[in-house]
Amino acid sequence: VRPGAVDLLKGWLAVVGAAAEVLPLGSPLRSSMLLGGIMVLMTLCIIGWTLWTNRLTISQQIENVLSPKTAAASKDRSILSITLFFWGCAGFILGTAAVVALARTGFGIDLLITSRYKLYSLTGLALLYLYIAVTLPTRASRIWALGSLVGGLVFAGLSYGSFLDETIWWRHWLTTNQFNWTHTTNQPVATSDPISNRYTPPTQAFYDNALPVIYGPAQQPVMDVQLAKTPVGFSVKNTSSPAQGLGDSGNYLLARSGKRTYLFPVWQNQQSIRVAGVNPKQAFRAGFKATILSAELDAGTYQLYILTVSEGMRSELHPTNKILLSAGPSGKEGPKNW
Repeated sequence: VRPGAVDLLKGWLAVVGAAAEVLPLGSPLRSSMLLGGIMVLMTLCIIGWTLWTNRLTISQQIENVLSPKTAAASKDRSILSITLFFWGCAGFILGTAAVVALARTGFGIDLLITSRYKLYSLTGLALLYLYIAVTLPTRASRIWALGSLVGGLVFAGLSYGSFLDETIWWRHWLTTNQFNWTHTTNQPVATSDPISNRYTPPTQAFYDNALPVIYGPAQQPVMDVQLAKTPVGFSVKNTSSPAQGLGDSGNYLLARSGKRTYLFPVWQNQQSIRVAGVNPKQAFRAGFKATILSAELDAGTYQLYILTVSEGMRSELHPTNKILLSAGPSGKEGPKNW
């Protein structure tokens, strides 16, 4: 999926500046493109200036290559190692970011600031910091290093708050997937083949003590959710369920048919960092949202429930009076290059 020239430029800047997603300044994508623009401008200015100041050395080296016989008679000039290092790293970072943008922008520009691509942006920031620290005079370099240390600590703190919901979601994704892989019947008994048990035995999880609730009747009040069919599955939203805290506590979707039961994670509604402050327990507000992919469900009719796990690991099962009709995985595979 090839993007247009403008979208490609935006995607390139977004990859280079993806570290700005941690800043609580409105649109993360806009902040990333702005930081990316600043980083690209600074990098190109440094490259342009160092090329200009080393123009005589570069021209001599080219002449030496073209005319080896005159190389011995000419006076050797050299380029600082930090300059060569900067050129190489900058070319790698900006070039690789351009390749990522070319390959991925067409699938949605928001994809370019996800965690898998942030390493380019963080490495670019480190490169600019290092070059400036090495080339500044000693006193200015110390001030720059101290300011960067403080900025790094602020960045780390903002990262913790900004990505707390994602961190928790991935933990819940791992534990619910383990449940779905090992509980393949409608009985509270784990099933797994001997080879898997030998090499990847199931890790103890929060649901081990909640199996009677997961497979039992829903004895709590009905929880209201909005269920919508999407091209790839189902979208589920809730606006009233209280925030449950951190770690394994929280809400989980539970889909149950006559054959088996599934667990799925939800995204908690995160507060702005300005509202939550430094207290993680104030990081979330009521409600949640989630997506269930049809490919993750066997074909069948499922009753939808909400499993609520408190901070004390007390589990409750709430009915929603909603039904999922799943056609199961399509069974069609796209073309592969392996």
